[in-house]
Amino acid sequence: MKLINIEENVKNRIIDLITEGSEDRLISFKPSKEKSVADLIVKKRGGYNPPIFSKRLGSPIKTKKVFSDTSKFGGRELSFQINIFIGPEKNKNIAKDILQESFIPGKDFYLMFVYFDEVKQSISNIWIIPSLIFSELAELKKIENNKAILRFESALNLETKDKYARFLIKQKELGNFLLETINAKNGVNFLRNNFLYDEAINLDKLKKFIIESRENTYAADSKQIENPRISGSVQLEYQKADYFYQDIYFAGSKIFIGQETVYFNNRPVWAMNYLGDIAKQEILSFLKLSLLKLSQECRFGKKCQFEKRELEYQDNGQGELDLFSGKESIYQKNKNIYNLTYQGGLLLE
Repeated sequence: MKLINIEENVKNRIIDLITEGSEDRLISFKPSKEKSVADLIVKKRGGYNPPIFSKRLGSPIKTKKVFSDTSKFGGRELSFQINIFIGPEKNKNIAKDILQESFIPGKDFYLMFVYFDEVKQSISNIWIIPSLIFSELAELKKIENNKAILRFESALNLETKDKYARFLIKQKELGNFLLETINAKNGVNFLRNNFLYDEAINLDKLKKFIIESRENTYAADSKQIENPRISGSVQLEYQKADYFYQDIYFAGSKIFIGQETVYFNNRPVWAMNYLGDIAKQEILSFLKLSLLKLSQECRFGKKCQFEKRELEYQDNGQGELDLFSGKESIYQKNKNIYNLTYQGGLLLE
């Protein structure tokens, strides 16, 4: 099989992985500009950027304009330069040189490095590196004519934790990972992927991040994600460094139910589910004020309270951050008018 055909087949497989992993919520197509350095554009299904080659890069078929409301679905695009290595590689190490003068990093521009074993006919490794980070991380080498190259070099052994190992992505998670990147306001953290890193969770840092997340989402009336992952839900997100927070809940006529989840290096490490009463706006405003005032203690299994005029908030909990439960209530003139139960803890230690 010719090299160009192998590379085209690998690109097609990448597209399949993106489509399957995102449950068909992402589309992939070749950039319209012939001189573009990107090999692939990925965006949410619903946007339109003709011509679309949605399934096979090697057999372009223009599609009709089906999706036109890009404001509804979000117009953010991720562009990828795909670098394919074809093995088997004897030295278990691969390298790729990129000419510095032709490399223009950008916010939504990524480099994808793919290792394909021709004997096994399968992809074994996928690295995704934000171009802005690659420009700083890559080894700079001078070559002839006063030019320079940026070198990517990494081990094929998944247990070898070199500087690029943190960008490894599991094949089955590729589509969902890119979907979360597009959905997240500041992007999903690429710096340390959950493939290899099993760092111990710092409980103090984790709690501080949860507090900060809550103060910047529900309690602060933050804007919800326009296209939540679960239909009919409200989705709130917050990210800082290696931590990513997600709050998803459903509101009915009498109750609301949901879950907070914290990801560290893209791994779910902590979660709390809750079930509460639907309350009037005045009560909800007092609840959010209470959550802000008691953010260091409430919904962590502690006992705390806050009063304002005729309203009183109470949280009666037990346990610690790693495993806890509790019940919060609001009283108006000593009459119970709102309740919420919660439970949660660490998913990883």
